[in-house]
Amino acid sequence: MIKRLKYNEIDWGKYQKCLENSKQYVFFAEKKYLNLLINNHWDVLVYGDYEAVMPVPKVKKLGFYFVLMPLQTQQLGIFSRVDDPQLNDQFYHFLRRNYHIFYYAFNAKNTFSLSLDKRKNFVLEKDNYEDIRKKYSIHRRRNVRILESNRDKIRFEETKNIEKDYVFFKEHLVGFSDARIVENAFSNMKMLFRENLLKVYNLYFEEQLASQAYVLETSDEEVLINFINDKKFLKHNSTSIILDKILQANIENKKFNFHGSNLQEIAEFYRRFGAKEEQYSFISQSKQQLIASFFR
Repeated sequence: MIKRLKYNEIDWGKYQKCLENSKQYVFFAEKKYLNLLINNHWDVLVYGDYEAVMPVPKVKKLGFYFVLMPLQTQQLGIFSRVDDPQLNDQFYHFLRRNYHIFYYAFNAKNTFSLSLDKRKNFVLEKDNYEDIRKKYSIHRRRNVRILESNRDKIRFEETKNIEKDYVFFKEHLVGFSDARIVENAFSNMKMLFRENLLKVYNLYFEEQLASQAYVLETSDEEVLINFINDKKFLKHNSTSIILDKILQANIENKKFNFHGSNLQEIAEFYRRFGAKEEQYSFISQSKQQLIASFFR
């Protein structure tokens, strides 16, 4: 039987044990991560005695609660020792019956007997860098090769002061036209940075900031949660070079999660690093559909 628990009703010891022992573990479902982004504004759906759990983030506007994934959180879903499509179906139906959903994403290891919409993600498993590089496409290997004429013009570093790069973040973040969302996104980055959960890598061309990679750090994975680029430097292959530099430093010890995307051009960019495609199911409604759901 599935039950809905509010934040103050959750046995966090049992939740954490279920999460850590699950087949589908993702860091996004950790209490410390969700608390940083949304405080206590989330429930947990629980099957049995925490044999399976499902975190459900909530947003309140105009007195109404609805489900919405936090910024920089790609996948949540159902966590259990063995992934069971029938049990996952039950969680899906419980979620649809008991919540108004704007957007919710399951994880790539959740399987369903239902036919659900899917999004793409791309992952590189950890390996020796030279072996990883051999799997780059010819096009990508050419792009990450720094010409002798540019060698003294390019500088790569891990930032020590995230605050100084806010203007670059604000001016070049793609996909958000609302200034408040951009501010919230950067506020999240600062919180994660202060908690040592985030590293920020900068690539400079002739001492001008060209590309930034915001990388969530876990014990065995790096997740690219923001990738910011100044378009005028794209002709110098800044996007390829910065990711290659990060892989050189870390891919032997941690897998690299590119964090999407469904856009064909970006998906192809990630594939050319030799990344493996995975898919995860999601539920999405338009604003009009969400509003209508409150009156049904």
